[in-house]
Amino acid sequence: VVTFTYIGGGCDQSSNTQDIPSVIECEDFNGAPDETNESRIICVDESPDGGTFITKLFDETVTVGEQFTVKGTAGSTLGDSIFCEIKQNNFRRQELKINTSGKEDLYLKDVFGSFKLESCDEKDCLVPITYTYSITNVGQGPMDITEV
Repeated sequence: VVTFTYIGGGCDQSSNTQDIPSVIECEDFNGAPDETNESRIICVDESPDGGTFITKLFDETVTVGEQFTVKGTAGSTLGDSIFCEIKQNNFRRQELKINTSGKEDLYLKDVFGSFKLESCDEKDCLVPITYTYSITNVGQGPMDITEV
Protein backbone atom coordinates (compact mmCIF):
# COMPACT_ATOMS: atom_id res chain seq x y z
CA VAL A 1 0.00 0.00 0.00
CA VAL A 2 1.35 3.42 -0.98
CA THR A 3 -0.40 6.75 -0.54
CA PHE A 4 0.39 9.79 -2.66
CA THR A 5 -0.76 13.40 -2.84
CA TYR A 6 -1.56 14.45 -6.38
CA ILE A 7 0.37 17.71 -6.95
CA GLY A 8 0.08 18.07 -10.74
CA GLY A 9 3.01 19.32 -12.79
CA GLY A 10 5.63 17.70 -14.97
CA CYS A 11 8.33 15.11 -14.64
CA ASP A 12 10.98 17.83 -14.23
CA GLN A 13 9.85 18.34 -10.61
CA SER A 14 10.68 14.73 -9.69
CA SER A 15 12.93 14.51 -6.65
CA ASN A 16 13.57 11.04 -5.26
CA THR A 17 16.26 8.43 -4.76
CA GLN A 18 14.81 6.31 -7.58
CA ASP A 19 15.60 8.96 -10.20
CA ILE A 20 17.51 6.45 -12.31
CA PRO A 21 16.04 5.63 -15.73
CA SER A 22 16.14 1.86 -15.10
CA VAL A 23 14.24 2.25 -11.81
CA ILE A 24 11.72 5.05 -12.34
CA GLU A 25 10.35 6.24 -15.61
CA CYS A 26 8.42 9.47 -16.03
CA GLU A 27 7.28 10.91 -19.32
CA ASP A 28 5.12 13.97 -20.02
CA PHE A 29 2.68 14.22 -22.90
CA ASN A 30 0.69 17.17 -24.26
CA GLY A 31 2.43 19.65 -21.97
CA ALA A 32 2.27 17.56 -18.75
CA PRO A 33 -0.56 17.63 -16.19
CA ASP A 34 -1.48 21.17 -15.24
CA GLU A 35 -2.05 22.11 -11.63
CA THR A 36 -5.61 23.42 -11.96
CA ASN A 37 -7.70 20.66 -13.57
CA GLU A 38 -8.85 17.42 -12.05
CA SER A 39 -7.13 14.33 -13.41
CA ARG A 40 -7.99 10.71 -13.93
CA ILE A 41 -5.29 8.48 -12.48
CA ILE A 42 -5.03 4.85 -13.54
CA CYS A 43 -2.43 2.65 -11.82
CA VAL A 44 -1.69 -0.97 -12.66
CA ASP A 45 0.59 -3.61 -11.20
CA GLU A 46 3.24 -4.57 -13.73
CA SER A 47 3.44 -8.22 -14.64
CA PRO A 48 6.18 -9.91 -12.60
CA ASP A 49 7.39 -11.84 -15.65
CA GLY A 50 7.46 -8.80 -17.93
CA GLY A 51 4.51 -10.19 -19.88
CA THR A 52 1.26 -8.56 -20.79
CA PHE A 53 -0.76 -9.57 -17.71
CA ILE A 54 -1.57 -6.51 -15.62
CA THR A 55 -3.96 -5.83 -12.74
CA LYS A 56 -5.72 -2.48 -12.32
CA LEU A 57 -5.05 -1.18 -8.81
CA PHE A 58 -6.50 2.35 -8.96
CA ASP A 59 -8.76 4.21 -11.38
CA GLU A 60 -10.31 7.43 -10.06
CA THR A 61 -10.52 11.15 -10.67
CA VAL A 62 -8.57 13.33 -8.22
CA THR A 63 -7.86 17.04 -7.82
CA VAL A 64 -4.59 18.77 -6.95
CA GLY A 65 -3.88 18.41 -3.23
CA GLU A 66 -5.99 15.26 -2.88
CA GLN A 67 -4.50 12.06 -1.48
CA PHE A 68 -5.05 8.67 -3.08
CA THR A 69 -3.98 5.16 -2.15
CA VAL A 70 -2.73 2.38 -4.40
CA LYS A 71 -3.26 -1.08 -2.88
CA GLY A 72 -2.49 -4.61 -3.99
CA THR A 73 -5.45 -6.66 -5.15
CA ALA A 74 -7.45 -8.77 -2.69
CA GLY A 75 -5.24 -7.80 0.24
CA SER A 76 -2.00 -8.82 -1.46
CA THR A 77 1.13 -6.71 -1.41
CA LEU A 78 2.15 -4.54 -4.34
CA GLY A 79 4.36 -6.08 -6.99
CA ASP A 80 7.84 -4.94 -7.96
CA SER A 81 6.57 -1.79 -9.65
CA ILE A 82 3.44 0.17 -10.43
CA PHE A 83 2.70 1.94 -13.68
CA CYS A 84 0.42 5.00 -13.55
CA GLU A 85 -1.13 7.09 -16.29
CA ILE A 86 -2.49 10.60 -15.66
CA LYS A 87 -5.18 11.90 -18.01
CA GLN A 88 -6.86 15.31 -18.24
CA ASN A 89 -9.87 15.83 -20.52
CA ASN A 90 -9.28 12.32 -21.91
CA PHE A 91 -5.76 13.25 -23.05
CA ARG A 92 -2.75 11.35 -21.72
CA ARG A 93 -0.61 13.87 -19.83
CA GLN A 94 1.94 11.76 -17.93
CA GLU A 95 3.11 8.19 -17.41
CA LEU A 96 5.02 7.00 -14.34
CA LYS A 97 6.68 3.76 -13.36
CA ILE A 98 7.63 3.53 -9.67
CA ASN A 99 9.65 0.72 -8.10
CA THR A 100 7.71 -0.74 -5.16
CA SER A 101 9.81 -3.90 -4.73
CA GLY A 102 11.47 -2.79 -1.51
CA LYS A 103 14.86 -3.13 -3.23
CA GLU A 104 14.89 0.60 -4.02
CA ASP A 105 14.32 3.10 -1.21
CA LEU A 106 11.08 5.00 -0.87
CA TYR A 107 11.34 8.12 1.25
CA LEU A 108 8.39 10.08 2.59
CA LYS A 109 7.79 13.28 0.61
CA ASP A 110 9.66 11.93 -2.45
CA VAL A 111 8.21 13.42 -5.65
CA PHE A 112 7.58 11.20 -8.68
CA GLY A 113 6.34 13.49 -11.47
CA SER A 114 2.93 14.71 -10.30
CA PHE A 115 2.83 12.43 -7.21
CA LYS A 116 4.27 13.10 -3.73
CA LEU A 117 4.72 10.03 -1.49
CA GLU A 118 2.88 10.36 1.83
CA SER A 119 2.98 6.85 3.32
CA CYS A 120 3.59 3.18 2.67
CA ASP A 121 2.52 0.06 4.45
CA GLU A 122 4.28 -3.22 3.73
CA LYS A 123 7.09 -1.48 1.82
CA ASP A 124 9.62 0.50 3.85
CA CYS A 125 9.32 4.29 3.67
CA LEU A 126 12.52 5.62 5.10
CA VAL A 127 13.00 9.05 6.63
CA PRO A 128 16.44 10.00 7.92
CA ILE A 129 16.31 11.48 11.40
CA THR A 130 19.13 13.38 13.09
CA TYR A 131 19.02 14.08 16.81
CA THR A 132 21.07 16.85 18.39
CA TYR A 133 21.59 16.89 22.14
CA SER A 134 22.76 19.75 24.31
CA ILE A 135 23.75 18.65 27.81
CA THR A 136 24.72 21.05 30.54
CA ASN A 137 26.02 20.21 34.01
CA VAL A 138 24.20 22.66 36.25
CA GLY A 139 25.53 21.10 39.45
CA GLN A 140 28.76 21.55 41.45
CA GLY A 141 30.24 18.07 40.97
CA PRO A 142 31.58 16.37 37.83
CA MET A 143 29.13 14.57 35.57
CA ASP A 144 29.66 11.35 33.62
CA ILE A 145 27.37 10.64 30.68
CA THR A 146 26.81 6.88 30.40
CA GLU A 147 23.93 6.73 27.86
CA VAL A 148 22.06 8.93 25.44
